[in-house]
Amino acid sequence: MRSRRERRNGWNRGSSKLLRVIVLYDGAHFIRGRTYFRHYMGQGWIDLSELHRFLSTEAANRIGTSPKLTKIVQAHFYDGRASTRAVNGRSLEKERRFEMELLKTGIVPHYLPLIEKAKPATHPGDQAYELSQKGVDVALAVDAVRFACEDRCDACVLVAGDGDFAPLARVLSGLGKPTMVAHFSYPEWIDGRGIKHGRMYASTELLEAATWSLDLVAAANDPNLGEKIASLFSKPNGDGLVRRTGSVA
Repeated sequence: MRSRRERRNGWNRGSSKLLRVIVLYDGAHFIRGRTYFRHYMGQGWIDLSELHRFLSTEAANRIGTSPKLTKIVQAHFYDGRASTRAVNGRSLEKERRFEMELLKTGIVPHYLPLIEKAKPATHPGDQAYELSQKGVDVALAVDAVRFACEDRCDACVLVAGDGDFAPLARVLSGLGKPTMVAHFSYPEWIDGRGIKHGRMYASTELLEAATWSLDLVAAANDPNLGEKIASLFSKPNGDGLVRRTGSVA
């Protein structure tokens, strides 16, 4: 028997129809989680193509259909971007490399300008800026509701943790589009340069509003997932990347 939540979302378990999934990334949340895996857990950078295979399989299992009948039909990444005056060349190079990863994976990037507020610089003669983000969550939410109303998908994967997305999850559910929140949860940590990184977690309100949730850090530590998790990461090797062994079933 289907649960009340499954009935509310209008998807029949065991359906032979193609399950169309859209993935929506809150860029700030994903970048922080990606950095944690690379520099704290030492597992390498997240391979976006493999991540999509993993998310597709998880969505299929939770909704009760075959992974072979599940396809990510669109993916969108939302974040802020600073002007060239506010970031150095190395940061710009890293951003460009990541943007190329997005494009190669078929993920559509959506960038809004960051708010740049001048602040005292470390070295005399330099100019530093305090950067803050505004409007990115609204842009993601507006597109998500539009995609649902235009029936571009049957389910959504929201890579985010902010409680501001809880109303979006409820709206998508009301439109018959079950939503899986994929998020990163970890304590405060310090990287090799001595820089402190704050804890990351998903809002309880968001998790309760979603149809399902998936803690990617907990999944990475789950010995039962084995090769499925190993395949998600690539480690730098000179100018290229070497993928770990393993494949997503």
